[in-house]
Amino acid sequence: MSKKFTVISSLLYYDEDITNYAIVNATDIDLSETKYLEITTRHGKFKFEAVTDIGVPPNTIRLNSRQRKRDRLKLYHTYYVKPSVKQSSLHSVVDLFDRKYNFKAKVGGADTVFEKIFGEALLSRFYPKNFVQRTNMKHAKGILLYEERS
Repeated sequence: MSKKFTVISSLLYYDEDITNYAIVNATDIDLSETKYLEITTRHGKFKFEAVTDIGVPPNTIRLNSRQRKRDRLKLYHTYYVKPSVKQSSLHSVVDLFDRKYNFKAKVGGADTVFEKIFGEALLSRFYPKNFVQRTNMKHAKGILLYEERS
């Protein structure tokens, strides 16, 4: 069920754990059922993590200037907003590459081999820096390819 919301300005929010968020009034959206918001424009659909604040006027959605510029959302314009329970998730390293390069069509079935070889080496590059530091993940300095012979 989509509702119309008007975009208003928000201060920059510096939380490394939540980087893509939209702030709405707690009476507009029930967060027990919703975790994400999907804003539909003529340029596409954009997902944001839902954050509630009673200081936001009803039927408005707060986005900062970087978010508005990135997704081409105009201040004080009205857009359809749909609550969503799950985020479109990426399951593997191949899925990360496939979003941009259509990798599976070009490799032709060798995607599991690619994931096995490069998965661990590239994994630390895709996570935020604070997550890599907390988990003591190490960046790979190089990749050594070898063939096991039996």
